[in-house]
Amino acid sequence: MEASGPPEPTTPTPPKTSDSTEGSVPWYLRVKTPVSKFHPLAERQTLPPLPEDPPPALQAVLTQLSGEEGIDYLKVLDLRALDPAPALGENIVMIIGTARSGRQLHMCSDRICRWLRKEFGMRPFADGLVGRGELKLQQRRARRRGKLTIAQSGIEEAAGWVCITAGSQGLVIQLFTRNKREEIDLESLWGKELERDAKKREAEQRVAEGKEQGTFGAFGRGLSTRFPIPGSVQARAFHSQSRHPSQMVTEFPAGNLVRFAEDRINVDTHVRKGHYWRLVPRVSEAFDPDADLKNAAYLMEAHINHLRNKFRGNNYSGKLTGGCKLLGQGIEDRTSTEFLQSYFKYFPKRPPPTHLRLHLQFLTETNRIAPERYPLSEITSFLKTLPEPVPAELYYICMRAIADSPEHRSYKIPASEAAALRLSLIQGLAEHFDPTSTLSRRIPEFQFCKFRALVHKAVTQVLLAAKTVCSMRRAEAGKEADGAIKKFNIRVGTYPLDPRLIKVERESIEQKCQSYAIREYTEQVMAAYVAADHWTALWNRWKNLKYMSVRRDQEFYELLIGLVVVGAKQKEGVYAARHIWNDMRRETPKVPMTAGIAKGLLAVVQLAERDSNPSGEFAELKAGCNGYLEGWHKWRVEKGLVEEKEGAAANVAGERKAGEGSEGAIV
Repeated sequence: MEASGPPEPTTPTPPKTSDSTEGSVPWYLRVKTPVSKFHPLAERQTLPPLPEDPPPALQAVLTQLSGEEGIDYLKVLDLRALDPAPALGENIVMIIGTARSGRQLHMCSDRICRWLRKEFGMRPFADGLVGRGELKLQQRRARRRGKLTIAQSGIEEAAGWVCITAGSQGLVIQLFTRNKREEIDLESLWGKELERDAKKREAEQRVAEGKEQGTFGAFGRGLSTRFPIPGSVQARAFHSQSRHPSQMVTEFPAGNLVRFAEDRINVDTHVRKGHYWRLVPRVSEAFDPDADLKNAAYLMEAHINHLRNKFRGNNYSGKLTGGCKLLGQGIEDRTSTEFLQSYFKYFPKRPPPTHLRLHLQFLTETNRIAPERYPLSEITSFLKTLPEPVPAELYYICMRAIADSPEHRSYKIPASEAAALRLSLIQGLAEHFDPTSTLSRRIPEFQFCKFRALVHKAVTQVLLAAKTVCSMRRAEAGKEADGAIKKFNIRVGTYPLDPRLIKVERESIEQKCQSYAIREYTEQVMAAYVAADHWTALWNRWKNLKYMSVRRDQEFYELLIGLVVVGAKQKEGVYAARHIWNDMRRETPKVPMTAGIAKGLLAVVQLAERDSNPSGEFAELKAGCNGYLEGWHKWRVEKGLVEEKEGAAANVAGERKAGEGSEGAIV
């Protein structure tokens, strides 16, 4: 018998391939495996379709995000047709994508910003981005504390959303982590807005085609004031940036009482300009305002705009209006003039809230023009007789009329007594609106009306003169603003601040519950400080703007430069010349240099070097401003906006005036 033992293992012989002979082939003769130049995840998803007339860089950005950066679930939202425009700006095309982790989110956001800057010359701004060094620092600290594992980066919880504004072409890139994208749900939010806008455009198209009853245009345009205010239903009920297209009506249904097809009248333009006499003759005699409230509202608005545009005096700047023969004898007069007959003809017998608001605006305009015949007491009485609940906007219209009305700004009574009377009337309306005074204190518009009631009327003149300094409406720098300060007859430092105004201003700053700030309020506060020669308060207010939800943009810098020039204080000019240009470059995003700012900075340097020999401290700033103005002039010559000889002559004249050292000349 054969000896038994463990069977010998049998290993199958591998088949011979070309690789088995690789060892005998020298390395320099071996054929390398071709490597694809595309990312292995480049084709994992289909790119979303492009909208009509897409921005030039949109396709390249989508390819970069999907193929190179590995961003999933891309979606494109075309927001260019929205009315009103988004808060990010006009002509916005938004890209939404999802990153697999927080680390990838921030690394891809950083790379896409660098790529946009390199490929397209854009200046992107990424909000919520954690930089490379900061990301590594956070991870290192987390490891030391024992809070970071290999599979967990710890960045997802810190920030899962990065918004990249490309800086041109209207591109906005929204990148999320998965959980954050589900939480924010931007697609649903903007989808509702796009659906609402599409329905509105379809309705306008049906009206233009004559399938529905024609109106003057989109109802409600121009009926709101310029400021937002929190109401009981929505948080910002005052402001409306609606820009409805003018409708050229070509065909109307048989039942329409308004005939504009014959002369092709542009109704929106005539309503805005107040040309009511062009609309009234084309209205049928059988027109019933109670049956057609929309057309009645637009006819009333045309009459009100006529008063605003033709009689602009008696306003807050102190200018007076000549005699107005349209308003008759007083509040009870409705038939003595054709204007009054036409206005009250289209005032409904049972007016809804919109028409009551229009009539309140009519009373405020008549009080501004003829305060003796239309006193403020009639406005407040009309407001208190309105059915409840009365919107806060109507109280604001009435308070603004009290603060600006010439009825209590005459020289018949002392200025302090007139200011106290205006303030008491405004406070009485605030108590009528909210007897507990808890809600009225949270409304910045009410505080602004109190401020306007107490401030000196010369503050508006200071503001207008300051905005003239950086104005570039004329052909060359120095033409328009030459002597502009002197013509306002401003005496800075002679307009003291009312102690009650300082109290109102302190209350406004301390109201941390306010969710927004009023731009005009801030501008007038700064002008009031300059008029009273309170420069320390001005600079403190300027530094604290970023803590008051106010962005220091280009217009604010132009205003600050103008206030410094109007103030004509050499010490403040030196401080401004040392800090303004550096602060502009530190803003997020940076405030660019413009021709107006360059002209204003040259005026500030001229003020700083007044009464002393130039020390050379501001030589670099002057060279930069002069170089920018020269480039700006060359660009205008190339575009054909100005002739070269005329521009050169204007520059020589400006330099000659600057050399003379005139306080009124601004170059």
